[in-house]
Amino acid sequence: MDVESTKADEEARKRRERLKNLRNRISENQNGEDENVDEALPKPVFRNYTPLDEDLRLNQLPKPKPESGERLKSNEDDLAEAVNIQAEMANKDVDSDED
Repeated sequence: MDVESTKADEEARKRRERLKNLRNRISENQNGEDENVDEALPKPVFRNYTPLDEDLRLNQLPKPKPESGERLKSNEDDLAEAVNIQAEMANKDVDSDED
C-alpha cells in the first residue's frame, strides 16, 4: 500500500510541475505578445469606408477615376458589333438547314 501512495504522490508532483510550467509559458507569451501586437498586425486598408479617425484615414485608398467616355463608347460599339455577328451566324445556320 505504501508503494501505491508513493506512486500516486510522484504522479501528483509531476502533474503540479507540468501545470506550473504551463502557467509560466502562458504568462510569458501574454507578456511578449502585448509588446509585439503593433508589429504583428497588418495595417487596415479602407476601400469603401471613410474612417473618422485621422490616423486611419491615412490607410484609405484613393478613389478611382472613372474611365474616359471615348473608351466606354468604343467598348459599346465592339459589343454591339459582336452581337450582330453572332446573330448573323445563327441565322445562317438556320437557313442552311432548311435547304
